[in-house]
Amino acid sequence: MLGSTTTIIDLKDLERGLPESVTIVKLMAICNDFQLANEAMARWLDRESRRDSHRRSGALQYFMRLQVSHVFEALSVLKKVESSRGLMNEIARLSTVGQEAFRRVTEPTARERFRGIAVRIRNNLTFHYEKSGRSFEKAIRDRASRPEGRYSSITSGTSLTGWRFRVADDLIDSITARQIFGISPEEDLRAASDEVATALFEYVRDFVNFSAELIVRLYRRT
Repeated sequence: MLGSTTTIIDLKDLERGLPESVTIVKLMAICNDFQLANEAMARWLDRESRRDSHRRSGALQYFMRLQVSHVFEALSVLKKVESSRGLMNEIARLSTVGQEAFRRVTEPTARERFRGIAVRIRNNLTFHYEKSGRSFEKAIRDRASRPEGRYSSITSGTSLTGWRFRVADDLIDSITARQIFGISPEEDLRAASDEVATALFEYVRDFVNFSAELIVRLYRRT
């Protein structure tokens, strides 16, 4: 594979490093999940087939929600890293780029902002569909009251991939943008949403950058 290097890992090294090795493996898993969700988003951005046009916006929303939900899990692992003297000593030996990436993901304001977004998306839209239904009710009333948001669609198909309930996509998009991201009706919805999405992507990139450098530092030397 172009641009890649494979390192063989002896799990005995992980065993000797327990319990801190568990935190490292969790960092690995989160980086893998971030990468797959991000790649899926990129592939859907590039898809221009008319056959998939009715699913494209929903797919982009889904993989964005999935990536944000992984941010919530990543934040709990960050706490484990910060509580480990050994791992923090290793982070102090990272490159300037790696240390700056770690500083940005642990900066209190950014961490709290993304935690607030991530917990609501994870619990209400990605892995659960908000038991009370209040967010959906609010979104329905909001879109029904506006001429440009009043109409949506359902696409019927003869296969699983042929179906798409755009109604749900539109309402979830409204909940995400208006209720979770906090974008007001006076703001440009797409521009404001893109700004939040870009900030989240940069947060994910920083998380992967410091984690990858830390992991390679720990296991390439053995």
